[in-house]
Amino acid sequence: MKHIRLPLLLIFFAAFIIQKADGQVHLKKEAIKMLANAKYKEVVSIVNGMESEQEDGELLTLRGISYYFLNKPDFAIRDLRKAHSLGSSNPYIFLYSAKSYYAQGNYEDAALFYKNYLKSIESNHEDVPYIVNEIKRCAANAQFQSDLSMAYVENLGGSVNSEYDEKLPKHSPNHQNKYYFSSDRDLSAGGLRDAEGMKDEMYGRYTMDMYSVELINGNWTPVYTFNSLQNTAKNEYIQGFNGDGNTLYFLKSTGPNSSELYADSFNLDIEKRAFPKAVVSGFDGSIGDKDLFLFNDSIWLFSSMRAGGFGGYDLYFMRKVDGNWEPPQNLGPTINSNYNDVSPFLSKGSKVLTFSSDRLDGFGGYDVFVSGYNVEKSLWENPRNLGSPVNSPMDELGFFVSADGSQAVLSSNRINGFGGFDIYIAYLKTQLLDQLEYVEVPLWLDIPVEDLAEADPFGDVGDIKTPEDQPQTTEEAKEFLNQPILLSENDDQINATGQYNLNNLADLMKINPEINVVFLSSTSTVGMADFNLFYTVKRGEQVVDYLAKKGINKNRMTTIGKGDHFPLVNPGESRIAATLNNRIDIKVFDYNASRVRVFDDPPTVLSTLIDERSVNFNKNFSTLFYAVKIAETSQMLRTDLIKTAKEAFIVKSPNKDFYEYYVGLFDQYNAARGMKNDLLRQNVMNAEVVPFLYGRKLDATSIQNNLTAFPDLEDYLKYEK
Repeated sequence: MKHIRLPLLLIFFAAFIIQKADGQVHLKKEAIKMLANAKYKEVVSIVNGMESEQEDGELLTLRGISYYFLNKPDFAIRDLRKAHSLGSSNPYIFLYSAKSYYAQGNYEDAALFYKNYLKSIESNHEDVPYIVNEIKRCAANAQFQSDLSMAYVENLGGSVNSEYDEKLPKHSPNHQNKYYFSSDRDLSAGGLRDAEGMKDEMYGRYTMDMYSVELINGNWTPVYTFNSLQNTAKNEYIQGFNGDGNTLYFLKSTGPNSSELYADSFNLDIEKRAFPKAVVSGFDGSIGDKDLFLFNDSIWLFSSMRAGGFGGYDLYFMRKVDGNWEPPQNLGPTINSNYNDVSPFLSKGSKVLTFSSDRLDGFGGYDVFVSGYNVEKSLWENPRNLGSPVNSPMDELGFFVSADGSQAVLSSNRINGFGGFDIYIAYLKTQLLDQLEYVEVPLWLDIPVEDLAEADPFGDVGDIKTPEDQPQTTEEAKEFLNQPILLSENDDQINATGQYNLNNLADLMKINPEINVVFLSSTSTVGMADFNLFYTVKRGEQVVDYLAKKGINKNRMTTIGKGDHFPLVNPGESRIAATLNNRIDIKVFDYNASRVRVFDDPPTVLSTLIDERSVNFNKNFSTLFYAVKIAETSQMLRTDLIKTAKEAFIVKSPNKDFYEYYVGLFDQYNAARGMKNDLLRQNVMNAEVVPFLYGRKLDATSIQNNLTAFPDLEDYLKYEK
């Protein structure tokens, strides 16, 4: 188990730097910074290049700790031992000597150095409970004997693994020798990022992305990285696939210990790709839920630290009945412990459960355990450690058995790997026969089969079934300060201020069920025009999904993606434009003015910086205007017309499965008709003029109701209907 607190590390080393005049102090400080930011290879390189490396205890300590994290405990022990002999009194010498001996399986020496570390720190030090537990673990592991030896384990090699972490391996559901995994290797789409997710080319770490690789004729193909709609600047952790193998589920990080679950149709055709959709279920990544295992489309298992467990992470399951997810249930005290229990895998016959745990009765760190379900007694058996060589003194996670039950893949940071966590394959001596069985409902769940709804691959994605909003009364008018949702240029994450505003909007809409809203999403120039349009409408959909989770019916929300066509700030003002052009404006409609007071609070911009295109858009939006619809599509539309149009936008109407693409903004019908006729002559055969009033499409009834106020609609009716 890797354990390090970076601020404390800096404090320890800062106290031991000897101020020399030979110019190497700067390099030593740089090595400390590199270590604090997990740049272990860089630390080794810096120390190796310094003249005093063999005589400087602090340099040897820095390099020794780095060797531990590079899975080279022999080198770590060598450097740390020599650092101590040179008189260095840094307590981390004891801590990482202990960890290195532990990694070798030398539990007696590990316990000795853990005790020395315990003596070198204060009795109220935050490490004390952890070290006491590690000493207990050493004693338990020294006595642990395994007689299982149930597999031959092999590293997948340098064609698959790297000096970085490879985690969460999955067998392809449709191809026997294809594997998927997540890795923070240097191919990362997000590049080098600091702990806050900001770019940091010096001390940053690569973000986790999703990859695949295939064994063909005994040779590994090059590692394939997922597309840019799936891999982003955030961490993406692959979770698995639906029953048919055509829907990918993955976690996208939203913070250091939080994430959100997404589903993607996993389409390799670039023309048919769409943004992944957030999944709504009992699984809650925002509280740290992880390690999702999809038994089928209606039964999921995962690990969670939610309240009510037995200690640390526990294993949970949840089920979908009649199309709705029931609350997650703990798998109980036989399976779970007061330690961390994670990474569940359930055989297709539902009678064999494997998981990883850092409980004491193992080889060390996280080990893989197995439990069988006793059908006659209707209970789970006590979990057993899978033993060596599946497990090692380090961590084994993500044990995942192939469809034929003959092998499994797992991730481990055991020594002699390529660095960090590597992917290993375990060739099972005895085939897991229960993996060849199939039950729709696990035998340990008392659910009649007929109660389970037929699974729709996207039935749990996007559309959220919520009770109808209940009208409420209020004596005083509700005031709502309507502020835009500001986003960063390359990030669609809603910040705390935006969430606060949306929570207030949700409260307003619950109290006033007649209210409808339109979200107008814009971006700065981050890509080609067609991408920017689609990007903004997808951003708007994320806001719709956020409010849907709060109980607001999607029928009440419309999204308009404006791309970069109508910027508030002139793009030439790059800094301000990046801040204010990436936003989602909110328009609130259909409220009773005696009960609701809406105060619009748009961004304040100097008149000299305002782009005239936004002025024109807002002018049209505040009254009747016309636009020409050129297409309805479920995917991004890539045409020269969209790429070159000066005025274009996308409308995503409530609960529609397609996007409507529009070009042009006209205050008179005849001008819009002229553009439509031009497009028809260019073989844009679906072109039609559509009237909008206050930014919303007018249907037949609304047109009739507004003829008196807007007589120009007469011409529209004459030629279009």
